[in-house]
Amino acid sequence: MYNTKYECRYHLDNIFLDTDELDDCAKQYVRDTLYREDLLNIFCVKEYNDEEINQGIKYLYKKVRQNQDLKECSLKLASKYLNDDFEIGLMILFSYDYMNLSHICICEFLENGKISEENITNLRSVVFQQ
Repeated sequence: MYNTKYECRYHLDNIFLDTDELDDCAKQYVRDTLYREDLLNIFCVKEYNDEEINQGIKYLYKKVRQNQDLKECSLKLASKYLNDDFEIGLMILFSYDYMNLSHICICEFLENGKISEENITNLRSVVFQQ
């Protein structure tokens, strides 16, 4: 239901070669496509399906709701939409701006029961910056 072994690619600089002749618009299109592919692979689905993604979020919520770091980040994001629902914030953590960092933290928590200070600091820097 959640692939902790998957590594996001959409944000990486090395997805383009120096010889690629793509303008910024084309590069963003590639990144957007990779983001959607990363999201599907993280939630172990073959094609986009709201119900399956929502089930994945509900599964995660049950697993991570006691983690104060993820809760703090999720509630901060939810508050940007005048909401105080942790689960809504958790969904927002999978938006383009946050998914690569939140996925690392969630994987670490699911596998080890804790998140490294470096990884949660990286996520917080983006969540609390915007």
